[in-house]
Amino acid sequence: DYSKHAYLPNKNQKDKNNLNKDKIFKCSSCGANVVLSTGDMANVCPYCNSSFVVENSEIKGLKPDFVIPFAFDRSRASDMFKAGIKRKWFLPNKFKKAPPIDQISGIYFPVFSFDEHTESSYNGVLEKDETVRNGEHTTTIVKSIRISGHKSLNHTNILTETSNHLNQSVFNQILPYNIGGAYKYNENFIRGYAVEYYTDPLDLCKKQADLIIDDIVRSHILSGYRYDRVRYLNVSTVRSDEKFAYGIMPAYRFNYNYNGKDYETLINGQTGKVGGGLPKSKVKITFFVLAILLILIGIGVLIFLSETGALGN
Repeated sequence: DYSKHAYLPNKNQKDKNNLNKDKIFKCSSCGANVVLSTGDMANVCPYCNSSFVVENSEIKGLKPDFVIPFAFDRSRASDMFKAGIKRKWFLPNKFKKAPPIDQISGIYFPVFSFDEHTESSYNGVLEKDETVRNGEHTTTIVKSIRISGHKSLNHTNILTETSNHLNQSVFNQILPYNIGGAYKYNENFIRGYAVEYYTDPLDLCKKQADLIIDDIVRSHILSGYRYDRVRYLNVSTVRSDEKFAYGIMPAYRFNYNYNGKDYETLINGQTGKVGGGLPKSKVKITFFVLAILLILIGIGVLIFLSETGALGN
């Protein structure tokens, strides 16, 4: 078990981080800060394959509170990657049959996990389309729905990445992680793997988490109404009981070249979920877009014929 810390803006990163006898390396090529345990013999950056340059034996900052261990090895990761891409639609068939995997590397990347309670007051106007029949003709009118109220919510384990080689959208592609499978940080978990040290400060990640929570609050509010569009929605939120923990999450990085272009794809090292960054089939995408356009045109024609009464004649 591990404990979360009370979030205090600008006051939570004063501790000195000394991961026992682990060493911090700074890649001279891409700038990644990576932790290697003393039992590791690796001397290649997991991001760009260049040699490490030792920066410090310890750096100031937070020490990890928790770790989610890798649930499978590289061989199993390769099998899960191949199985995962077969379920994706817009990939070239040639790639799906034989993905040209050049390198598989396992890495723990840094995240902050946030908890908080929100009390939100809101007001707004929603719009709903209603069909009115007048004899043989029908028309569509827009009905305005005024809403207001209060929403009380608890939020737990809102994750934000803090890597200089990821962004939140890439991270979201391999979510979720089962936080119930987390352990208190222990160096034994990272043997044989590289561990990236966090890049973005805690306060910046807290702002990102609050944006995620704001979207969750809006979604909960709107889920209580039936509507077609949101004209506007004003939400005022008060946050309390704010907590955080710093953790490291497992992922496998697949690097490969397809049709002369380099690609990089992550898979979740706990669940095997395959992320993005994959080659796309222009032919499949084109046919899909054309199919959608034909469907929309067909719907438009039916609506026009219905409103003009042509279908009834």
